[in-house]
Amino acid sequence: MSRCIAAVLLVVGVGIAPVSAQEPPAPLPRPLAFATADAVPASQPVGVDASQSVMPATSVVRLPSAVERPTATLNVLCVSFAALQALDLHSTFRALDHGAREGNPLLGGFASNKAAMIGFKAATTTATIFLVRKFGVKNRVASTILMAAANSAYAIIAAHNYRLSNALR
Repeated sequence: MSRCIAAVLLVVGVGIAPVSAQEPPAPLPRPLAFATADAVPASQPVGVDASQSVMPATSVVRLPSAVERPTATLNVLCVSFAALQALDLHSTFRALDHGAREGNPLLGGFASNKAAMIGFKAATTTATIFLVRKFGVKNRVASTILMAAANSAYAIIAAHNYRLSNALR
């Protein structure tokens, strides 16, 4: 929001220049062009003399549109997803240390190697967050619901692992 306000003030402020009574008014500079995601820079806008240009003729300032920015809710869900993955790893290691076995067939081969398990979890967590954020550009609501569901599932898994490790003590 503050970037948008700053951009508007910049565009409005560019047209305001002090004029003295002894000098002819200076030509107004060309305002900044704001492009959308599918805009292509033009060589020179119609009706603007190239000598009046403040910026090179092919320059386009592209601000991120609201569609490209994830919501604050999705950001919080992504951070909490990463934290829940760390809790899942901790609870899994704790349960394994108390004699439990890995129930996830994808991670079963990594259960004996903590470094490999951490690497696998880090890679899948990063990929999940990347894909959900990319999907969030097209459908914010669905990506938010997906991350909330994944967070709920991993909270349940981590709680189960902690209960299991406490029972095996």
